[in-house]
Amino acid sequence: MMAQEEYMNVKARYAGGWTIKQIAEHLGFHPATVSSWLKNEERAQPILLPGTDPVSSG
Repeated sequence: MMAQEEYMNVKARYAGGWTIKQIAEHLGFHPATVSSWLKNEERAQPILLPGTDPVSSG
C-alpha cells in the first residue's frame, strides 16, 4: 500500500516529465503499480503516515 508521501512523489515526478518506468525504479515499485495509481488518482485514498495531519496548515 502506498503512503501519502509516495503518492505525492508519483504525481509530482509524473507532472515533472518523468516516465512511469523511471518513477517506478526510483521508488521501488512495479511500473504497473505506478500506472494504476496515476489512472485511478481520483479514487485513490493515500494512507496517511502516523503523526501527519492533512488539515493542519503547519
